[in-house]
Amino acid sequence: MMQRVNQAYARGDLLDLLTAQVEIEQIDAEHLAQATDQRLAEYSSVLRSQRQALRDKLAHWQLPLRLHFEGRLATRALRPTLFDRLIDDERGAIQTPLTTLRQDIDALRDPARRTAAIDAIAHAAAHDRDLEALTELLASMAMPAQSSHPPKQNRKSTGTPCR
Repeated sequence: MMQRVNQAYARGDLLDLLTAQVEIEQIDAEHLAQATDQRLAEYSSVLRSQRQALRDKLAHWQLPLRLHFEGRLATRALRPTLFDRLIDDERGAIQTPLTTLRQDIDALRDPARRTAAIDAIAHAAAHDRDLEALTELLASMAMPAQSSHPPKQNRKSTGTPCR
């Protein structure tokens, strides 16, 4: 108890000090009722400061969670039930790709399936190269042909007299 009181005193934690005094019966309701208005105002002031310090600390601890969950939290209070639901959603979003990855790893342990997967990747790469070549061909066909002759000018538009 003495160690707890010393730690509370070192932290300036009035609430913990008052709680310890109540527990060791150094202070009771009658003692608090006889406290002067000035003493009660001091207690209230210290307790308000401590409450604000705790709120600041809580906001500091919640900041990384709020940044991670961005729009899903907005300005809502981060309650344990809400946090549990957000974590469950996050776990669900990770679980499906993780399950697929594990299945792929298991499948690639079989040499025949591994060879088939490598062949499929090579075939897809060749298909992608074919698509790129076709796209380039179509793009070149769509561009207007550039002539080596300059375009003819309309005589009316140049203001040159006809002869």
